Amino acid sequence: MPVVQSPQPAPVPTFEAQQEQYLQDKVPEGTDPNAVLQVGQERCDQLLSARAADEESVLSELIMSPSQDTADAVTALCPELLPELEAAALGFPDGVFSVGGADPHGEQPSIAPGSYRAYGQPEGCLIMVYAGSGELLGSFDGSAPVTVGADAARVESDQCYSWFRS
Repeated sequence: MPVVQSPQPAPVPTFEAQQEQYLQDKVPEGTDPNAVLQVGQERCDQLLSARAADEESVLSELIMSPSQDTADAVTALCPELLPELEAAALGFPDGVFSVGGADPHGEQPSIAPGSYRAYGQPEGCLIMVYAGSGELLGSFDGSAPVTVGADAARVESDQCYSWFRS
């Protein structure tokens, strides 16, 4: 006669401190925390792989696709990418920005005055810097660093992908 075993409860998962930090407030009731953790670890793997192929590509990726989940993953699961995450906060993607603040992804996108350089040297890259009067202060192709002075009021970037603080 076969032996019938009663079902055993699943073991309670255990996590390292940095994994617990990442999972905090991210696991909806009824969701396997391992699945949530895997998403964060995969994001770290993608960023680390990008950095291994091209050190600046990870910075460009973080500038162009910022998210709180990515920031949380870097902070808790791959802190070796913190310098890139911090540098990305100073850069900006293509678009139109006022000059003065440092919130390129905000409701009213803005960048701080400073010197910036384009990622790579993409074909067709163009950045234009305007004064408060609307006067064009300069138009640049992204082949060299561009200084956005305190006298600038607006910046427009097209086909450059991302700009890093230099």
